[in-house]
Amino acid sequence: MFKRFSNRDMAGLVEEINAFVTSSYQELPQSPSDTSSQTADSQTDETDHASSIDAGPYVMPGDLQYQRKDNYNSHSIDRAVLSLSSAEDVSGTTRTIEDNTNMSFVDKMLDYIKVKQMRDSEVYKAAHVDRRLFSKIVSDHSYKPAKDTCIALSLALKLSISEANDILARAGYVLSHSSKRDVIIEYFFRNGICDLNEVNKILFILGQKQIGR
Repeated sequence: MFKRFSNRDMAGLVEEINAFVTSSYQELPQSPSDTSSQTADSQTDETDHASSIDAGPYVMPGDLQYQRKDNYNSHSIDRAVLSLSSAEDVSGTTRTIEDNTNMSFVDKMLDYIKVKQMRDSEVYKAAHVDRRLFSKIVSDHSYKPAKDTCIALSLALKLSISEANDILARAGYVLSHSSKRDVIIEYFFRNGICDLNEVNKILFILGQKQIGR
């Protein structure tokens, strides 16, 4: 069930999120060479900085565990296959096999929709995603939506932080601790705040770009 907050609750929540950001945010390190050349090359630096934003967030070493990687695990698959003949929960064993292969973002999203017994319309409406865009996404299993779209769909699916990190990685994205906005979004997943209207309201209050806007 979506969480909704009164003005008093919202004030306390914002304070709690700020504390979480303070404890989790890791500012990008600046090398001495960058510092020494900052004044002389200020105009160039501004251009480079703009380019780096377009390229996506810097990934700190601690975030590497969430980067897209080959999830194929032969040992897990072998154990699952051997247990199929005696398994009482065949569907659960099958899911073990699927989870240890390279399911795409779209594959995993459709899997969650099925497991959670949700309707497609329920998901794309909660994510504020246009029906035509959602249809385009699900019709191409190799399709990689924009990061905000992936986040919005993950919130609509009410995923845990570990589930969200996994499905985002399948699209090539990461919630980086070098981005305050990403840290705030991580807080939402950790605390079950999934209503996109509430999420965007909090992002606005905290001076961050809203999802899908």
